Amino acid sequence: FAPMAKPWKRFVEFANCALETNMSVVTPSLITSGWYEKTKNKASIWTQLFNYFCMHNPQLYTLYLTPKKQRTLAAHWKEKGEHHHKATKGPDFRLAREEDIIFEFSQDLNRYDWGADLVNGTTPDVLELESEEDEDIKGLALCQSPVGKS
Repeated sequence: FAPMAKPWKRFVEFANCALETNMSVVTPSLITSGWYEKTKNKASIWTQLFNYFCMHNPQLYTLYLTPKKQRTLAAHWKEKGEHHHKATKGPDFRLAREEDIIFEFSQDLNRYDWGADLVNGTTPDVLELESEEDEDIKGLALCQSPVGKS
């Protein structure tokens, strides 16, 4: 996971505000919403906050790569602790090797919503998000707006 600096800064502002105000960040149809609602330490599931943040900033998206042979670019280490209560078991998936990954990106990537339905429209130009004028990315304002209040 390697976000760009400016949108990430807005996300961190939003996340801090959402956590401080106990804002509801439920994202319909995502299993992570249930996990987030059940946990006592909401900051430990920052991905739910990011899902909600992206849902309200449709120009942002996450690119998921799926290497061959059920391998991964990064693995969770199953170690006894907050998210894994059994004995340490090591990585949850085998790491990908160079030959397992093909980096061939189309200029027109498909975008999907949270329900895995194809989203029509053009893919945002990532370079535009790095410009000085990124006011259209909702951060702190999302937490303080009626949309963000439960």
